[in-house]
Amino acid sequence: MKDQGNAILATVINLTLTTMISLSVITLSFSAYHTLLIRDAAVKAASSSALAETPGQQKYLLKLLKQSLPMLSNYQVQEFGDDRFIGYRVRALVPGLGFISELLPIEVQAVAAREII
Repeated sequence: MKDQGNAILATVINLTLTTMISLSVITLSFSAYHTLLIRDAAVKAASSSALAETPGQQKYLLKLLKQSLPMLSNYQVQEFGDDRFIGYRVRALVPGLGFISELLPIEVQAVAAREII
């Protein structure tokens, strides 16, 4: 009878650990996916800003990020560059699950050469 109680307890602990590990793997997968989305949006904005006589694309980048990232994420966008280059730096915090339950920081930079006429 005592062994049966230990087996039930071991099963509950194993299921809990399996669930937490699975959620952590899913969190890492989502983090990689969101990093790719942020990178693509930053590259699009930087390449659009690099065209001659084109105004900054920071509003466009913010719109892309708002459409593609989850509602709970927090992000900041900085535009940087000079006469030859234009770039964007995006810092984002994306929520996590499982053992990685705190917000995951993501930082992406995209730089493009300005078009010269």
